[in-house]
Amino acid sequence: MRCDEVEVFEGPPGWDSQSVYFDGPEGQVLELIERRGRERDSASELTLLSVSEVGVAVPDVAAAIAALGAAGLDVYQGPYPADFAAVGDAEGMLILAAPGRAWLPTSDRRAGASRVRVVAEVTEEVVLGDGQVVVPAR
Repeated sequence: MRCDEVEVFEGPPGWDSQSVYFDGPEGQVLELIERRGRERDSASELTLLSVSEVGVAVPDVAAAIAALGAAGLDVYQGPYPADFAAVGDAEGMLILAAPGRAWLPTSDRRAGASRVRVVAEVTEEVVLGDGQVVVPAR
């Protein structure tokens, strides 16, 4: 992926989004998402509004979905294959992927272990495994 060759990808059906992907400083796949359905004021038209998604490799996607559901986060626009899920809503979601699954839109970069701490509107702390934790916003 190169900045002078931008390809725009439409989001999955029902997501009302489009994305461009680019390389992060350490070879990560980064995604800039336009969520068309979000309310905006005139001051926000030309600014980034939020971090909308965080991708996390989890050892057991189904167990992570169950734990996040118990803490108040639901699957977004499923169903999904067993090795992938989006949990949360258009204002913010976790993209859960099994280790080794390719990150879109690549076929060569795979989800791998990384330590991440996400602060979200959950009722309790959720340990996703391998150093990934979702903690309640205070």
